[in-house]
Amino acid sequence: DFNVNGTIQVGMQTGLHTTLGNNALQFSRASTSYIDQVLDSGNIQFRMGSSNTNLLFLDSAGKIGIGNNSPSKELYVTGDIGLTGDIYVAQNKKIYFDSTDSYIYADTDSSEDLHIGSDGHIELEPDNDLIVKAGSTEYVRFDGSEQRVGIGTTSPNATLHVSGDT
Repeated sequence: DFNVNGTIQVGMQTGLHTTLGNNALQFSRASTSYIDQVLDSGNIQFRMGSSNTNLLFLDSAGKIGIGNNSPSKELYVTGDIGLTGDIYVAQNKKIYFDSTDSYIYADTDSSEDLHIGSDGHIELEPDNDLIVKAGSTEYVRFDGSEQRVGIGTTSPNATLHVSGDT
């Protein structure tokens, strides 16, 4: 056994060194970074510099906060998130916007329907046309540049252009 009651410092007294003590692992270079455990709660905090702001926070329940000291979900991020890959959501799980009143999800039965729910309006705001298709068949086109609606046609030539039986 190797027991130390106090602080262990590896490296130079000033400048580059690593310190283990007071329930914290401290890395020092030009600025200081910390990994420490809060004694009373068992939470683990990752901090940089002289700031007490946690960059990454792990609570005793296993929840992770990024930019947040009190994560209410398994992963709670305060700030913007950038991705370069896909997001996969488990079957029948929803993506909520601000509350449980506005959401989107896909069910996983044989029809694999897409559900969009909202207490208010549902607005679709494309930069160009909005097209409603089933498979490869186009049924409705909202022509954004000409402000026309076509049913049964891909190029409406009137404000409302219906092609086929009316």
